[in-house]
Amino acid sequence: CGGTPQGGTSATAAGASAAASAVSDAPKPSFELTLGGTVDLPSYASDHAASLDSCSKGSSGGWSYLYAGGDPFVSLDLTLFPGVVSGGTPTDFDLDIGAPSGQVRLVPSGRREGVKGTGTARFEQDGDAVKITIDGSARTMVDGANTGDTTVDLVIHCPA
Repeated sequence: CGGTPQGGTSATAAGASAAASAVSDAPKPSFELTLGGTVDLPSYASDHAASLDSCSKGSSGGWSYLYAGGDPFVSLDLTLFPGVVSGGTPTDFDLDIGAPSGQVRLVPSGRREGVKGTGTARFEQDGDAVKITIDGSARTMVDGANTGDTTVDLVIHCPA
């Protein structure tokens, strides 16, 4: 008599465990970042255990990428506007990088607080997977002071 409820509980637990495993095994976005110049973080790759790591397509046709985590702690906040996605306006993006030695702002479009740095973004789609490449030179701020230019090479992979 007691076998049926235990079997149901066991099946439910096994199903929940399989669902949790499937979520944790799902491909996550990743990136490789190289900075040169005034920021003391020459290269960095995403940490799959990061608390925030998301890539998504916006309703207007643009894309965004958010990341926060790793050791040292790094944050990325990227918005690609539809002009980058279509290939018509490769400078129409905003990128903020929070690194241990300062904040790097790369906003060649001038959409926020005027133009900050120069650069281009490339958007490539292969099926559902997306590759975003950013190359540029940005202003680096430490405690509100401009400490000079930093080169930015960033490649983001958004899985299918």
